[in-house]
Amino acid sequence: MDSFVEMKENEQYMALARDLRAIAVERKQDAAVSLIDRALGEFSKGTFSLAVLGMVKRGKSTFCNALLGADCEKYAPVGKTPVSNAISVFEKGEDSVSVEYMNGHRETVTIKDIPQFITEEKNPGNRKNVSCLHIKSAFPRLPDGVSLVDTPGEGSFNAHHDDILYKYLPSVDAAIFLIDVYAPLTESELDFLKEIMGNDVKKLFFAMNRIDMADQDEIDAAIGQNLEALAGIGLSVSKIYPISAKRALGGDWEASGLSALFREVEKFLSAEKFRIPRQRFMNRVVPVIAPLEEGINAEIAARTKTAEELQAEIAELTARGEALEKSQASEFEKLKLEWDAASVDFFNGMHRGLTDLELGLRPQIDQVGVFSANSAKSKFANMLDVGMVQVFNENIDAFNGRIASAIQDLPVVYGGMERADGSMGAAEGLRGGTQLGAGKMAIASVLGAVGIALVPAGIGLALIGGTGVFLNRTANQIKEELQQQLANVIGHAKSFWGSQRQSLEAERDKLIAALSEQFQLQMSPTVQALQDALESQGKIDVQYDEGLKMLQSLIASVRERADGVLKSLEA
Repeated sequence: MDSFVEMKENEQYMALARDLRAIAVERKQDAAVSLIDRALGEFSKGTFSLAVLGMVKRGKSTFCNALLGADCEKYAPVGKTPVSNAISVFEKGEDSVSVEYMNGHRETVTIKDIPQFITEEKNPGNRKNVSCLHIKSAFPRLPDGVSLVDTPGEGSFNAHHDDILYKYLPSVDAAIFLIDVYAPLTESELDFLKEIMGNDVKKLFFAMNRIDMADQDEIDAAIGQNLEALAGIGLSVSKIYPISAKRALGGDWEASGLSALFREVEKFLSAEKFRIPRQRFMNRVVPVIAPLEEGINAEIAARTKTAEELQAEIAELTARGEALEKSQASEFEKLKLEWDAASVDFFNGMHRGLTDLELGLRPQIDQVGVFSANSAKSKFANMLDVGMVQVFNENIDAFNGRIASAIQDLPVVYGGMERADGSMGAAEGLRGGTQLGAGKMAIASVLGAVGIALVPAGIGLALIGGTGVFLNRTANQIKEELQQQLANVIGHAKSFWGSQRQSLEAERDKLIAALSEQFQLQMSPTVQALQDALESQGKIDVQYDEGLKMLQSLIASVRERADGVLKSLEA
């Protein structure tokens, strides 16, 4: 089936959602309208999102340039330090470049202006509030109907990089995950992969970059080690593709390994390019049906009752509703207090842990002798990396546990007045595409925005200046330099974490706002229906009753159509 026919078929999905939206508007359900609008906005773009993901400095921008057939650094700037600080989306089309800002405004720019918006050098800290760069051109290797997405590297010391990346993850349909031949998968990368899978990314291709720097034995060993690490987190991966983005960019496409990788990518796309976005769209829209349907049915039932029956039921349900709202407010306040207490402990724990790490490493530096100088830097950097990862993991696990428990205690509303624990509500929310969840999954996405993996392997090495040998130095000079570098790295880490308190508070507020929206979506339709019935109690309004029955019929039709679509997608 050609692309034109496939795109026309998308209309039935959007028509279903628009009918559901019309019902939500009629029923004054703002939370449902907002959810449907977000789903429609993403789906109406009509492209399959293929993202290039990975930690900082894995060669993502070079990879994108090679795939796009672009001149080096023309579309995706590269550099020695983390460069990209915004999302870049590449599509086939007539040459154009546009910048989309956080407030939704878009403006047209030129190709030469690209670095002004997406590089840390020209737009430090994303001061220009760039959300995304949209770039169209006649990219010969980019499949039709596919958007290639270049992302900021996860785990940079720039918190806004992770913020942008984690906000975009729910829009990713499939991804190519880049790893490095000389940097086996770290705990930070494995945590990032868990978060990717938690965001319902349907397919992951793994590519191991920089094979031009290794021999075949080293490549084979690295592939085996990484396959074992992936299996350890429950990812069954049949193949890791060895590639050299540098070779591909230089024109040697076949020898680079990208040719073999993209043969598999294109085979996958031919089968799934349309089905996956449709499945994601339906998963977000369908959960809105039930609460709207229940509200309509409740009001219809209430219209047939006597005044006395209705008054008694309204009084009971209103009292229960008010009690539930008070309970929710109280639970939110508890969550906020627990979050703040856990946050204080987290930051204090990070400070203490980094101090202890520094004190523990100083005696080891004293053991460095002049004869071991050439390997001292790399060994020291590795010890520092391992120690920083351990400090972070210990403190984040404690934070996770406390917030997971607080979320699970939250009341979630079903059918207007029923209660369920937070874990059940989280499962329903995830199926609805709200990206809410209890425990580690939820908090990982929250902390991802402030840098959940800020200590990947190699950070210590990068901060202390590489692996250059010590020449013409005495043992004491070597020790003094390493002691100073240790203090610098620990000081930098403490300074960074000390600056993240407001970011964590902002993420707390966003989580509570998202939970409130979910509660509102579950509770409001039935409560609103009862209030409407109360206002019209004892009144005869044939036209109003017929309108309710029409809504009942329409939403039943929407449900029937949705069931049919879901069955066809699963076939």
